[in-house]
Amino acid sequence: MIDPLQRINSTPWTAPKAPGVRVEKPLPAPDPQESFSFQGLSAPLPSAPEPIVQTPVSQPVLHKAAVPVPTVLSMLDDRPEHDKTSVMADMMGREINYLSAYPYREGGEQIRGELTQRYQDSVAGARHFHQEGLEFARTRGIDPQKLPEGLQGKSFDAHSAAVIKQELAGQVKAYFASAQGSTNPLKEKLSQQQCDRFIDLIEQCQAEGSLGKVSAGDVYRLASSNLNLLALQDRAASEITFGEHGVRHLVGHNIMVCEKLCDQMQAQGAGVSAKDRLILHQAMLVHDMGYAVENVRGDFAQNGIKTQDAGHPLLGARYVRERLQNDTDPINSIFSPEEMGLIHRAVQYHDMDSEGKSGVKLHMSSQPTALERQQNLESITRLADNSHALDDKVSDVLYRHPAALKTMRLIKTAGEVGDEAKVKSLQQDLKRDLDARADLSPDDKAGLKQAVNHMSAGEYEFSARRLVGGKPDYAVDPEGKITITLRESPIHKQIAQVSGQEPLKLLAGYMQDLSGVRPQVDRNTRQVEAGNLRFELKPAQNLDDYQKAVSGVMLEDDKFRGWAVRDADLGKTQKGLSNVLEAADSLTDAQLRRQAAVFLENVDAPREQILSVLQARIAEVKAQRREALYATA
Repeated sequence: MIDPLQRINSTPWTAPKAPGVRVEKPLPAPDPQESFSFQGLSAPLPSAPEPIVQTPVSQPVLHKAAVPVPTVLSMLDDRPEHDKTSVMADMMGREINYLSAYPYREGGEQIRGELTQRYQDSVAGARHFHQEGLEFARTRGIDPQKLPEGLQGKSFDAHSAAVIKQELAGQVKAYFASAQGSTNPLKEKLSQQQCDRFIDLIEQCQAEGSLGKVSAGDVYRLASSNLNLLALQDRAASEITFGEHGVRHLVGHNIMVCEKLCDQMQAQGAGVSAKDRLILHQAMLVHDMGYAVENVRGDFAQNGIKTQDAGHPLLGARYVRERLQNDTDPINSIFSPEEMGLIHRAVQYHDMDSEGKSGVKLHMSSQPTALERQQNLESITRLADNSHALDDKVSDVLYRHPAALKTMRLIKTAGEVGDEAKVKSLQQDLKRDLDARADLSPDDKAGLKQAVNHMSAGEYEFSARRLVGGKPDYAVDPEGKITITLRESPIHKQIAQVSGQEPLKLLAGYMQDLSGVRPQVDRNTRQVEAGNLRFELKPAQNLDDYQKAVSGVMLEDDKFRGWAVRDADLGKTQKGLSNVLEAADSLTDAQLRRQAAVFLENVDAPREQILSVLQARIAEVKAQRREALYATA
């Protein structure tokens, strides 16, 4: 970890170019100045070790003096219950378990191996990521670690809180309202709200007794570092079309939903402290940084989106552990080792629990035990994160430039018919449109155009499915039952039609991610009970601003809409024909004839002739789609 007072060097910031997986030598024994690791992690572990259970604590524990960094073996020996060494051993145990058991629902040994290599790589560590953040801040004219004179030697109090907010407001503008940074009023507003709320929560923690005396400098450095990490992740998120992992996700949805759920729980008498909320804020600010570390981000830039995101919570967990290890990190002045353990759990298990399940359960006690508190924080985190898929979790290029959704639909067809020249042409047209936008800064344009470079046929379907609804509502009853009210967008059915998708397809998957149960959902479904969750489905009466923009682009252009519907039908035919051909070797003659009969009039022919006709029919469909595509775009 870098010294908090380290000055920014003079090297300009540039986006990483490194590939995503770099094979390195097996890591040596743990370095006290770096991160915990262990020999032999370069290969997947043969089986999962027994989970290391974190001993619950009933109340916050005062900060302990720094202890020497142990070896891995000594970490797993008898140890005090709640000191820094014990907490870090638990963290490492969870990370080892994750690597051993991963993937829960996806992948194979290749993905596990790639994840292991990324996890080992020094560029995925906190030291490297913070250095990159400092260099990034320099391009915005900011030194996030330089302490303002008005805070030198001051304790944190109401006066210094006001000074910190003022300083952070200037940094927010540099990141999100400046020519050298981004020009994004929404992100500026959300980031400013987050900074102010974070400082207010620290004041509330002091008032409730969960945080003692702390220096104004430590509070400032942590809040400034958080803002820097938020801005850096947002910039990285703008470069890809794989959903949204920047300010709109981290703050605009996840943190806001966490706060709503805490409000709901408190209204029912459940014990939720200011420190609990602060833990949720800190966890959410860093939970997706696994998308932004150099060996993932660089691979995205070089190779497009493949499986580099697999296991990204583990990279965030490593980052939290390494920050706890560094005694100079101001985060350790605000959070005790036990609280850092809670942050680590929330980050590592933000999408699924330690068993690979949804794991949403709220305890409504006014004085929750340490274990209940832990489960509440993890449940709130998972519920908030997994529920964004039904809102506006589309990539920045689609959100800031809705016309890009039409381009992606055209690219989908061009890619499926094998016309790479048309794909490149459509990408170039979109880049020119972005360059013509006067409301985008040069840096905005650079990030969004990088995302355009990797638009492909498969990514459109992923993005279009997320246009199903608007912002959900959340309610918690006295028993901890959570009701999520989903409002289907008025344009969802039409978007599904032009996309060639089944309406409400995302909705069932969304419910499964949150509850662990995949329900049957159709046009008549109004309520679904799933474990500790209840889903209520209601139609939205009005379009929000983004949905209006999408409607204008995708549905109000009659020529495009007509083409898209016809092309979607042809695309299904092409896929069906291809599926028969791909399965042919495993089919008997009778089976082949039965499946081919769906697409061909005469199947009373020899096997080779049927296969030849299927291939010819695929070529014919592709030619039809290509001709119609050129007539439209």
